[in-house]
Amino acid sequence: MIDNALSDVRVLLVEDNAYMRRILLTIMRALGFPAPLVAEDGVIGLQLFEQHAPDLVMVDWEMPNLNGAEVVRAIRKPERGTAAFTPIVMITGYSDKGRVLEAARLGVNEVITKPVSIQALAARVSSALFEERNFILTNRYFGPAPRKALFDLGDPQELPEVLQEALNDAPRQITNKDETDTFVID
Repeated sequence: MIDNALSDVRVLLVEDNAYMRRILLTIMRALGFPAPLVAEDGVIGLQLFEQHAPDLVMVDWEMPNLNGAEVVRAIRKPERGTAAFTPIVMITGYSDKGRVLEAARLGVNEVITKPVSIQALAARVSSALFEERNFILTNRYFGPAPRKALFDLGDPQELPEVLQEALNDAPRQITNKDETDTFVID
């Protein structure tokens, strides 16, 4: 599997269902994650995100208090600086096309549907962590470049100063793709 590559990855799991948390933690241990941070809802999840700066966030969609979509929106705010680039895997019990499109619009890297298998989780985690995806900032979207043009990303925007400063400290480069004003962060 990918266990050696995950031995230093700090992961945050945000899942409200105790049974599903146990399943996911068992799979994550089998994949080689050291000791995942665990939150039972989105509020605690965001607190742990801010305190521990994980390398990967896995978040359930349907939760009380603060759902997965709201957690993703909070993480993907450009004013968070480099933390806004954190890879996110959305976990959902709904596999309809509308839900997958909405997850893409939110800026998640990958979506996985329940029930979760070790092979599916390994593939999504591997993709989120190790497959390079450009990030795009427009007037209505900030996140990884979608693999397909499934929705209108909106008009290109200039990078906010805090994001520009974060990028200066990060090993990423800003390019101007296709001679437009859309900024792509490699």
